[in-house]
Amino acid sequence: MASRSELALVTGATGFVGAELARLLVERGFVVRALCRASTSPTRLARLDVQRVHGDVTDRASIAAAMRGVDVVFHVAGVVSYRTRDAGLMHAVNVVGTRDVMAAALAAGVRRVVHTSSVVAVGSSEDGLPIDETAPWNLGGIGAYFDTKRAGEAEVAAAVARGQDVVVVNPAAVLGEGDSRGNLHQLVRMVLRHGRALVPGGGVNAVDNRDIALGHLLALERGRTGERYVLGSENLTFVAFATRLAAALGKPARVLRLHPALIALLRGVAGVLDPLFGMRPPLTPATLRSMGRRFWFSCAKAERERGYAPRPVDDAMQRAVAAMLADKEFRS
Repeated sequence: MASRSELALVTGATGFVGAELARLLVERGFVVRALCRASTSPTRLARLDVQRVHGDVTDRASIAAAMRGVDVVFHVAGVVSYRTRDAGLMHAVNVVGTRDVMAAALAAGVRRVVHTSSVVAVGSSEDGLPIDETAPWNLGGIGAYFDTKRAGEAEVAAAVARGQDVVVVNPAAVLGEGDSRGNLHQLVRMVLRHGRALVPGGGVNAVDNRDIALGHLLALERGRTGERYVLGSENLTFVAFATRLAAALGKPARVLRLHPALIALLRGVAGVLDPLFGMRPPLTPATLRSMGRRFWFSCAKAERERGYAPRPVDDAMQRAVAAMLADKEFRS
């Protein structure tokens, strides 16, 4: 366990996962230094007693400055996008940024780094059974986000080969208040405005953001160097996910499954239009290529080795929905 004098640097601390992790670390007695980009809002950190330092994982000098005196690092910063035009940015942050964070941690004598990857760097289920950290990766070429998260783990492996103490966590689809991602918002709007939801086949593993934060802390305290740990909770079909989300809204909806032939047609159209106009989710080539896949995972390794015990996701859905409905911008 950490002493109160232990200084933890959190990159991406103003984000959905990073801010919840910073809150937990403060609660557990860490001194927390939050690396914040000048362009991001510190709203999520507003009531937290943390050291805020301006910097960016694409700026080596700012990373080095933020590392001074640090004992442990949680490298949470990353770009999540399914837009083709963001491929360069994702490479700069998810791959090169990870490489530079590892190098700066080595130079600063940081004792351990916890790197936040994603389940998309693990793969998807081919047979409907949950997969674990040893599954062969089968998501190459779907989109830059998938490729860069996998490549980011390769940078971590190189750091471990140099003798660094790094542990990787692979969060599934994270839910909770403060989620600013568009896909969940779009689904909620469909239910509220039309009383129905259109979803693909396949499925997703959903998890509470509080469990993801705790999973990071468990990785620091109990994870094995060089190992990766899936952090998830419930494996749900997209139909089941939408049905439970509608129940959280208190508005049962008709959930319609998109026909695979329609998805294939949209995939072809997006392939033509995306280079011209830059399609947005859910109609980007990457999102359409991933539709129908089963992103189902086993967390047995984290449970067995680190005592990870995720809760059901219903409360996270309720909190996410409540925050959306209280947001004036969302309602407009």
